Amino acid sequence: MGLFRAPLAATAAGFLLLGPVAYLLRSRARTYAANLTLAAGMIVVLLAAHEGLVRFNPILGSKDLAASISKLAQKSPDQMTILDGEFTSGSSVVFYTHQPVHLINGRVNGLWYGSFWPDAPQIFEDEASLDRLWTGPRRINLFTYNPTARIKDLSRLGPVFTVASAGGKTLLTNQPIG
Repeated sequence: MGLFRAPLAATAAGFLLLGPVAYLLRSRARTYAANLTLAAGMIVVLLAAHEGLVRFNPILGSKDLAASISKLAQKSPDQMTILDGEFTSGSSVVFYTHQPVHLINGRVNGLWYGSFWPDAPQIFEDEASLDRLWTGPRRINLFTYNPTARIKDLSRLGPVFTVASAGGKTLLTNQPIG
């Protein structure tokens, strides 16, 4: 929470200082000044919320990692991106890249039921299929929250390159980046 000290302090000032001032002005029939004070307090709160989202963005979103995937796609158009775990862990990657993804161990939560239908897309991988894909000729991008364990597992099959990391998420690939 230390990262959010300034936004939290600004929010507290907006609510605890400007709120009572607006109330006192309103109780003295200074409606216009009270409304301006209240508006100023809300602007302070909205700016603090925006600053909090800016600071929290690397953890919430994956725009920078998605940009790395798109950059790699220019070099390897037939690449495959795999999300390690459930879809919600990397759904912003799909949003920013506009590319389909595969899921390793992703038959959980919301996708579980539909994943067993006969006409469901064949995007669900397991550890064995990841091993086969990783050693194949195609560039594989693995989006993971657990890079240490994944690097250890995949390095026995072949090279592992770290493309980018942000907000506890890491993008690994099986081919050289440059």
